[in-house]
Amino acid sequence: MATFTRPRYEIVPTGAVHDGDSKVRAMLQKQWAELPHLTYAVEGIFHAPDGLAVETRTLMPGGSPTMLSVNVFRFEGADLVLERCYFDRQSFAELVGGRSG
Repeated sequence: MATFTRPRYEIVPTGAVHDGDSKVRAMLQKQWAELPHLTYAVEGIFHAPDGLAVETRTLMPGGSPTMLSVNVFRFEGADLVLERCYFDRQSFAELVGGRSG
């Protein structure tokens, strides 16, 4: 949270938008509480003039199954103002055992 100047988190496949410190913080805390067993590995980082994209592999304990996602981080100057997450909902549901995130 400390990296955001103006916290905003968008989860594209679900249409969820969390805008503001308290809403982004609550979403992250809920996610960590509900899915503590997931781990993440960076597959690639791609730079752009106003941000970057990070390709991430989400892992279950034991290494299988996995899911790829892309998170886009947008900056205004040096200020992080948005994280936008893209992933396949079906893959996510299979990864977490039927939950659709």
